[in-house]
Amino acid sequence: MATIEIPAIEFPQWKRWANRERPSLDFDVPVRFGLLGIYMLATSEVDTGSSPAAAKYLDEAVIYIGMSDHVERRLERSHDAVTEYKKQSGDLAAGNLRFTIWHSGASKGPYERKGPVVAAATIAVYERILLLEYAKKFGRLPRFNRL
Repeated sequence: MATIEIPAIEFPQWKRWANRERPSLDFDVPVRFGLLGIYMLATSEVDTGSSPAAAKYLDEAVIYIGMSDHVERRLERSHDAVTEYKKQSGDLAAGNLRFTIWHSGASKGPYERKGPVVAAATIAVYERILLLEYAKKFGRLPRFNRL
């Protein structure tokens, strides 16, 4: 079996849930277009002033690791993990919820053929590796991930 090379994935700074982008308000972006990537949700305990690069995604405050072919649109809509977080924590305004997004550089456009399929499969592998590393460190998945 061939060896799979996984690049170093570095996420930008954590942002407050209320500060996420609203792509549905962007009229110049085609609806079917999207940027593939991985996102993480965490409680405000990750606010240490450092970025979630390297092993930071292994922080126990991470409550969900996911992927999407249009990450910003995915986070704009209703999300089961966010709904459960609000219900369980009592933080109905999600004031203590944070997120970060890693964009793969691949896009999903209406005129592309093979590229999006390969990119999506690649991103799925990266997401599973992040989940594996988290599970190795804490002996469980993030609170709202299920296999």
